[in-house]
Amino acid sequence: MLLANTRIDHEPRILAQHQGLTAARAIQDDKERAQVLGALAPLLTSENLREGLSAALALEYEWFRAQALAALAPQLAGENLREVLAAARAIEDETSRTQVLVALAPQLTGEEREQVLREGLEAARAIKDKEERAQALVALAPQLTGEEREQVLREGLEAARAIEDTWYRREGLEALVQLLTGEEREQVLREGLAAARAIEDTWSSAHVLVALAALLPHEQMHATLLEFIERLLNQKRSTVLQLCAQGKLFAPPILFPEILAAISRHLIEICQKWQWL
Repeated sequence: MLLANTRIDHEPRILAQHQGLTAARAIQDDKERAQVLGALAPLLTSENLREGLSAALALEYEWFRAQALAALAPQLAGENLREVLAAARAIEDETSRTQVLVALAPQLTGEEREQVLREGLEAARAIKDKEERAQALVALAPQLTGEEREQVLREGLEAARAIEDTWYRREGLEALVQLLTGEEREQVLREGLAAARAIEDTWSSAHVLVALAALLPHEQMHATLLEFIERLLNQKRSTVLQLCAQGKLFAPPILFPEILAAISRHLIEICQKWQWL
């Protein structure tokens, strides 16, 4: 009886996935179709995985095809894995090729895994755009060990520091901070904060300060939060609420439960008074 009930519960799920994939296939825009396939990917059961993979491989533009294949990668094995690996190696764009190879590497073992990581690293180093190269190297580094890992982190840091746009430079530095240790980590954090402060747009600058605050030592964290609050002065109420709703601001260890409770009370009170909400 239990087996029968399990099968009954399972069948509507398979049907729902099939309907979702059918709807995704009907989307004409490659970007939107890739986004839908990426959202469906972790939900697919073995019965619908092949259909999802076929839909991903059918995407015309390499950039979006890579996104969909990378999302499917954690579920791939056997022939499906071999097919996507061959498709990844055939991608001409280095950024897209690196993305899929990095996603596939954890599914492999031994020499084959090492070979795929070498191919991913070669493709990443060939990326001309500094921002994309930094992102690719940072994505690769956690799967490497020893001196090779340190070398890739140094290359990623060099690429990130060379990014002219302060927003994207901060983004690259923030990703690197989480992989570094010691004085090098502190130096990169300082550079990230400097990049955040150089962003002229108040909303963007405050948003970045919150993201970086969670990575700072305790005493610097609160100083950065005070700077964040100062940037909210004279801002529109809707902007303040948007910034205060950021998940990183409300996640430990930034704010104590008592402070979170006080903020929640004030937000509820404000929302009750603002009839336009």
